[in-house]
Amino acid sequence: MHNKGVNFRYTDGRRFHNVETSNYSLPNDDQECDRLRLQHFLWKDVWQSNFSAPAEEILTRKRTKVLDVG
Repeated sequence: MHNKGVNFRYTDGRRFHNVETSNYSLPNDDQECDRLRLQHFLWKDVWQSNFSAPAEEILTRKRTKVLDVG
């Protein structure tokens, strides 16, 4: 179901993007926002940080080269 000019479509009571080329297939409603917020705090608690990549460990190795910074 695609209604031109309508930003959202509803399936089983959940709101989704109504753009056929959208790569985001999950709902974009309040329930999904709450789930993502809970997931964020869960991972933050598990990792004891907002960031989990071993960047400092890798960058402090001898002979490490940085190809790009963005």
